[in-house]
Amino acid sequence: MFKKTPSLSIARRIQFQIGLVIAVVIACVTLLAYQNSIHSMREEVLDSLFSAITQRSNHDSAAFVEAQQNTYQLRNEYLRRLAMMGAQDPKAEFDEWFSRYPDGLVRVRKERDDHKHLPSIYIRENVALTPAIRRQVVIAFRLLREWGPAMTTRYYSAYIDLPGVALIMYSPSVNWGKEADKTTNNFDYPPVKNSSPFNNPLRQNLWTEVYWDDKALIYMVSTITPTDFAGEWIGTVSQDLSVDELVKRTIGQQIPGTYNLLLGDDGRLIAHPDRMEEIAKAGGNLKVSTLNDPLLSNVTELAMQAGMYPEVRESADGQYYLGLSRIRGPNWHLVTVYPKALLQTRAYASAQVILLGGLVGLVVQLVLLAWIIRRQVAVPLGRLSQAAASIAKGDLQVELDDREGHELGRLARNFIHMASRLRERDEALTNRARELEHEVSERISSEHRMQHMATHDALTGLANRTLLMDRLQQALAAGVRNQQVIAVLFIDLDNFKQINDTLGHDAGDEVLRHVAGKVSLLLRKSDTLSRMGGDEFVLLLPAIGRKEDAMVIAEKIIASLSEVIEVGGVNFAITPSIGISSFPYDGDDAQTLLKNADIAMYRAKEYGRNGFQCYTPDMGQRASEVLPMEVAIRAALSNHELELYFQPKVDARTHTIVSAEALLRWSRPGFGLLSPGAFIPFAEERANLMRAIDTYVLRKACMHLARWRKAGVPVTSIALNLSASQFARAGMIAELDELLLEFGLDGSLLTLEVTEGVLLAEGGVAADNMLALRRMGVQVSIDDFGTGFSSLSYLHRFPVDELKIDRSFVSKIGRTGKDAALVKAIIGLGRDLSLRVVAEGVETTEQAEYLTSSGCDVLQGYLFYLPMSEEQFLEMLGAQAFASA
Repeated sequence: MFKKTPSLSIARRIQFQIGLVIAVVIACVTLLAYQNSIHSMREEVLDSLFSAITQRSNHDSAAFVEAQQNTYQLRNEYLRRLAMMGAQDPKAEFDEWFSRYPDGLVRVRKERDDHKHLPSIYIRENVALTPAIRRQVVIAFRLLREWGPAMTTRYYSAYIDLPGVALIMYSPSVNWGKEADKTTNNFDYPPVKNSSPFNNPLRQNLWTEVYWDDKALIYMVSTITPTDFAGEWIGTVSQDLSVDELVKRTIGQQIPGTYNLLLGDDGRLIAHPDRMEEIAKAGGNLKVSTLNDPLLSNVTELAMQAGMYPEVRESADGQYYLGLSRIRGPNWHLVTVYPKALLQTRAYASAQVILLGGLVGLVVQLVLLAWIIRRQVAVPLGRLSQAAASIAKGDLQVELDDREGHELGRLARNFIHMASRLRERDEALTNRARELEHEVSERISSEHRMQHMATHDALTGLANRTLLMDRLQQALAAGVRNQQVIAVLFIDLDNFKQINDTLGHDAGDEVLRHVAGKVSLLLRKSDTLSRMGGDEFVLLLPAIGRKEDAMVIAEKIIASLSEVIEVGGVNFAITPSIGISSFPYDGDDAQTLLKNADIAMYRAKEYGRNGFQCYTPDMGQRASEVLPMEVAIRAALSNHELELYFQPKVDARTHTIVSAEALLRWSRPGFGLLSPGAFIPFAEERANLMRAIDTYVLRKACMHLARWRKAGVPVTSIALNLSASQFARAGMIAELDELLLEFGLDGSLLTLEVTEGVLLAEGGVAADNMLALRRMGVQVSIDDFGTGFSSLSYLHRFPVDELKIDRSFVSKIGRTGKDAALVKAIIGLGRDLSLRVVAEGVETTEQAEYLTSSGCDVLQGYLFYLPMSEEQFLEMLGAQAFASA
């Protein structure tokens, strides 16, 4: 009925042009992918290589450094006990443990000889058993009997060698006393040689070379500490380490395609996957200089030049990456050799896959394109064109294919129907948003704020810290007057964070009230139970008969809380960890008693939780040793290692920069640039530390703003994240006001971001602080909006300026209709409440367009800008000269 129309030839040309463009794109993408793969894989390899050698060197160094410390401690304790014994003659104890054997040597008595659990010993035949000799031997035997098991959990042996006199050794593997005979002479033993005043005039701890031990039948290395008493050399304290395990790890644990080797500081080759037989034949003293191996010589030269910290270099021939690190103690060099050819192989394989996939896709696309264009475009357009030509000639009686005509008509009708459905859905969403606003208004009208009492916790009604400290001071004064015992119990609920995370904050609040009620039933009228914050409680027991009475109360608390309760439809039992300190035994002031009770509580957690521990002095020492992270963070604050990076925010419609968010980074020596996830969670568990970080960040931000304004840079406002502990603190407003006054800044230059959970948990203090911030001109933003557990009523109760949509909602735009509708509802709610709406985590154009069309005000994310240093930020703003100054 219809003739073939010329539009089909147009379709062929379109098909050819599209195919050509796709082919060119595939070729370009393949080339770029290859270049990018080379670059990205190189960065990945260097990072992986650096991380591997750092972890390995730290792991191995720890064992050697610990061995050194062990010998220092053993030597000092040995000399201390010798000095304490003075001129006493421990003959009875000597005879109880030792006897002379038929071969003339003195050893542990046969009936008591158990080298697997006790030290072994031999005293040479010609040694006169004077009181001084007996003192040295008995004290050494006692000390190794006490310390030996702990010192040999990771090491081969620990011993005290009295040259020419005796050897006292703890070694579960070999009975050194039994193995000795009349000819045994320890003067030539490496640890003893390196300890003599002639060989070691500085009397310092040294490491021996790798040597073959003919008793243990293994290669080992020893750390030695000379032992001088009363100005004379009496022996050496040593610890032996088997190097077999280290060698096995060196040649067996490596990145695929690479190999490791171990070098001594004097150029000896200690471990190499291809030269272990040569090393064994040389007795562990194979010099690299004796080998005709250019790569190995180059590796050795670079290793000797390297500093104390791990680094990655290239070999002299440019064919290898070399990961260089040092093992502290013996000062060995651990080297990982990575062939560069591995990178090219991996990049080429990746490019091949992309090219092959692109070509297959091109063929499929061209076939489908030809079929689709002919069926869906060319034929219908040709027929419509013929009909239009007939009408142009005045022939109104045109004939159209009814079926195809109906398909085009249905397409239009379906589009109209779809638009109608979208309007209906939009109207339904708008109606639902109005209903939500109405519900929010209803709930706001029905809620009222609890009167916050100055000396009591608003949630549980218990005493707060202020009242507790007052009563504790009174109890201490009475205790001094009346010589009474006072106990402080620090109670922390185990796994309470999990209850909050799984059941919500309301359930957590109910648990806290339940605990307060159960514990209160066990107390006297004179006792004080207080809530310190979170899930921490402190119980004051004044005027108790003896400190053991506090242990009885702790047992009762544990038993009372062990009863199963139901919260949020879930049955579970609460387990506490309790630390106990007492006056006058563990401190004579309030702060010391609280600190020591807190330390004891953490010891209870370490021992499995659901129990109690009484404070002992060694706990305080250990607490000071297990806080390296806190020390490092406080050092970072003092040394200004914490830096602010800035991510610009843009206007949703014009994409011009309107403000920036300050993001914290830690430039930690030896670790590189750390994100907040590496240290903020640790700091949040310690309120004082977190507050110090918050104060540091606020001051740093004010310094940046003042410096920019002074240099004539277009000043933009900065948004800062504020922790819960800082925002809930009454003194925050005064400190912030002093900062603004010090730097001459207007409060409108700052926006403080807090999570909705902070406002819900600390409503009273939060409301006061927010009202004060409003008066100062500082704006408040609700971060991660939409992820909270509670009512939205705080949007009316608190003076909020901005809602920040959580990135978890933004990331799902375009994937699920529900999340897109929820984002739109949040934007509508913010606009109805006259709040500025910011969307974070915007990474695609589709997300940006949807947010803009939905009425979002400000966008932030990798689509526009990555976080950048101050220099990069100022350069982008056109102020590079100031940034470089």
